[in-house]
Amino acid sequence: MKLELVVFIVLGGIVLLGVRTLRSNERAAVFRLGRLLHVQQPGTFWVIPFVDRIARVDLDARVPHWRSLDTDSIDRAVREIVLRAPPAA
Repeated sequence: MKLELVVFIVLGGIVLLGVRTLRSNERAAVFRLGRLLHVQQPGTFWVIPFVDRIARVDLDARVPHWRSLDTDSIDRAVREIVLRAPPAA
């Protein structure tokens, strides 16, 4: 009886250790034994503890605030930046 309880607790702990959650602005590269397995999308997922490793990538572009002068010499606070992708060849 005690052995079954110990095994149940250990397996339950391993299952709970493997649960991971990604926010909507994150992606994760999942590595199994050092090799890239796949890229995980936002949400809750499970990895094998002690075997899989994840590398989180934050896709949120933090833009520092800076001040600039426009053509009329008016001081402006710049808070946004526009990123454009080059046209596909």
